[in-house]
Amino acid sequence: EVEDIGRTSSFRDVFDYAPDTDGKTLLGDRWLRRGGSCLLIGPSGIGKSSLVLQMVIAWALGRPAFGITPDHPLRVLVVQAENDQADMHEMVAGVCQGMELSFSSSAHATLQSNLTFNHNVSHTGYPFTQALGKLIAAHKPELVVMDPLLSFIGADISRQEVCSEVLRNWLNPIADKTGVA
Repeated sequence: EVEDIGRTSSFRDVFDYAPDTDGKTLLGDRWLRRGGSCLLIGPSGIGKSSLVLQMVIAWALGRPAFGITPDHPLRVLVVQAENDQADMHEMVAGVCQGMELSFSSSAHATLQSNLTFNHNVSHTGYPFTQALGKLIAAHKPELVVMDPLLSFIGADISRQEVCSEVLRNWLNPIADKTGVA
């Protein structure tokens, strides 16, 4: 009756665990691990989307971004709700120019295989998490960025019960099952 209630570990299992060799770290020194999550929070219009794009482009190439180094070139899925194709082009082109990535470089081939964008303006709440599960199954990313999370929650994010339901009950099981961060 308790087998489906999280993971149970003995003291010895926890004590003997080797997190540095388990292959679950994606970014930094266990900064972000498979099945884990991170929130980037800030007011509207300060450049969160541009910052995130610079980070995911670097990480998709296996390069550090702002001192956070990926374990390897990451497969990344960016699910976008606010920025249209022209906005995304402008940000991506700017990041590539700033990183001095020429179109003919091998970096572009790596980005083509490691970085996928999805523009989703029609799913919120539980239907969004179901759609996200399908996108993860199709694209097999290691890292998923939802930009902005508020567009996908579909309820008042200032309410604890809303955050718990969406983040803990709907998104965490997807991350746990797939190993995506």
